[in-house]
Amino acid sequence: GSVGSADHILLGTHEGTGPASLASLRQALIRWRKRRYGSARGKVRVWIGLLSLSEAGLRERWEEDDWTWAHEVYMDVPPTPVALFLDQARLLVRVSTGSGERPSVATVRRDLAPFLKRYGATCRVAVTERDEYFGGGFSLDVDLDRPFERGATVADAWRFGDEARALLLARRGGEIRREIAVDLLSSGRWELFSGQHESDWLEAKGDPYDHLRPKLGDNWRFELAKDVAALANSPDGGVIAIGLTTKDRGDGDVIVGQKEFELRRVDAAAYRRHIAQLVYPRIVGFEVRRVKGRKSGSGFALLIVPSQEGSSLPFLVNGVISKGKALGSHILLPVRREDDTALTDISAIHARLRLGEQALRGEKSTGWR
Repeated sequence: GSVGSADHILLGTHEGTGPASLASLRQALIRWRKRRYGSARGKVRVWIGLLSLSEAGLRERWEEDDWTWAHEVYMDVPPTPVALFLDQARLLVRVSTGSGERPSVATVRRDLAPFLKRYGATCRVAVTERDEYFGGGFSLDVDLDRPFERGATVADAWRFGDEARALLLARRGGEIRREIAVDLLSSGRWELFSGQHESDWLEAKGDPYDHLRPKLGDNWRFELAKDVAALANSPDGGVIAIGLTTKDRGDGDVIVGQKEFELRRVDAAAYRRHIAQLVYPRIVGFEVRRVKGRKSGSGFALLIVPSQEGSSLPFLVNGVISKGKALGSHILLPVRREDDTALTDISAIHARLRLGEQALRGEKSTGWR
């Protein structure tokens, strides 16, 4: 379909179009535009929208002759909230959201900065006022330019845009997803987490772990190791956000505020050293990131635990704390259960050991878990 004389729209589904090669699509679009428009091709944009329908569902739409739906899709630029488009010779990704208040371009750029850095991407940001006929308010459009790796697919580009859009929606109180949490926290948007529950991937700490020193002395590092190992034992890893305060409201701990601290209290090298010494096997990609706050020398910290290879599980802590003392001859198997770090009980550990022994001997499983 086409909109005016300068935009053409192609629609597909995630199921049918997603696996397509991004590089092949770009070359095909360039050839088509050149054949049709010749020397004027640089002024023509071609949009690719992906619909959250199955291939069968898309066919049903057309068989029902649902022209109202078709008109809404084909007459919108971009056709979907995350869309690709050919601009000159570059294939870009546009994400669009609406807002009742005019978004600040500077704030949007700041929020996206860690995300863009992670992917080596750049962006253009535009804010336009919408006509009252279309509901008023403002439209926020962000055009993303990223060097995709060889073999990237249309679905890869769409997921990249979807992640950026989730970041933008989080600014307006939308649900914060795991994959965008680190980018938001790294850009200093800690206030967006107020009202969010702790979860199996997010743990909030009001103070750095050294606040346990009066009670545990140097043994506070075992508490650090326990929390990090629990996230490493989770399927998708997780984040410990130091500087977020919580309150138990009956249905779990909820983040209620922010609390800056002196950044020197979180020694990144020491934290990494403690984890390397106390957690076995080694956690790949463990990162300690300090984020500057409003006051000089103050801020927040992130302990980032990426998803680990299944062959490395489980992660164990060498030593436990009992009555304030470290017992180095003991081990812990911590796990994350919803918003809490728990210790695996003896029966579950025994079952793991038994299954391991059976695997080594080539015996059949008893079915124990």
